[in-house]
Amino acid sequence: MPYQTIQPHERLAPFVENIWVQEDLRDAAREAFVPTTVLPTTRLDMLFFYRDPFIELGVDGPLRLPRFFLLGQKTRPDSVAATGQTGIIIFSFKPGGGFPIFNLPLHEFIDCKIPFSEFMNPAEIAVLEDRVMNAENNHQRIDILQAFLLSLLDENQFDPLVRHTTQVINTQLGNIRVSSVAEDAGLGRRQYERRFRSSIGLSPRKFANVIRFQKALLMLRQGVHWADIVVKCGYYDQAHFIKEVKTFSGLTPNAIRENFQPTPLKSFFQYHLTMSHFYNTLYL
Repeated sequence: MPYQTIQPHERLAPFVENIWVQEDLRDAAREAFVPTTVLPTTRLDMLFFYRDPFIELGVDGPLRLPRFFLLGQKTRPDSVAATGQTGIIIFSFKPGGGFPIFNLPLHEFIDCKIPFSEFMNPAEIAVLEDRVMNAENNHQRIDILQAFLLSLLDENQFDPLVRHTTQVINTQLGNIRVSSVAEDAGLGRRQYERRFRSSIGLSPRKFANVIRFQKALLMLRQGVHWADIVVKCGYYDQAHFIKEVKTFSGLTPNAIRENFQPTPLKSFFQYHLTMSHFYNTLYL
């Protein structure tokens, strides 16, 4: 089965939303695969490539992605492509779920792909990578990676108030005033922003803007007219809507609508899989 979703260990479940596996034994070097555009979301992800590497296609040419890395929250699109056989394990964290595990300044990871060997003991990470690579199957690989996360978990670092306000922002389609959310949480704006950024990574405003973008994409996919999207998501006008969509995707709303053609990848992660309500469209 090329795509799978696996529920995390019960102790990780409050922090990890899903474990995803992507596998394709066809050789990308021999196939006419189209690069995949990965869109901004509010997710923090941990990725492990257990088969051939992927490359990121940037303005300065292709860049090989690390084998094992933390992918910070994204505010801009990436174009990635396989170089051979695909084998990827992705741990997707709930909002605020990464901090109790990694206890890192997550705002420094935004739009970054940081190998674990750069912020943890390189020798220990090398041993972990070898164990995962030499595992007999994906169940063993996932068990090894879950044990790794459990060894890092400090549940006392979890901030339930910030988690609650992410749900408020999501319910309001990203159409919020940060000062109002802070007041409802019983905090001053600056205190709230510090707690939010420490636990989440993004600022409350940027988090809300990405949520709004994701809600707009979902409505576009559902055939909602742009004028209704502007109103429901709180954009100032059509120009504001188009500008923000282009900022986060590199495309106009009309061009995005034309890209909503199901592929096996999109069909699994966007059309048939029960997605988190914090993001609905991962790939173009």
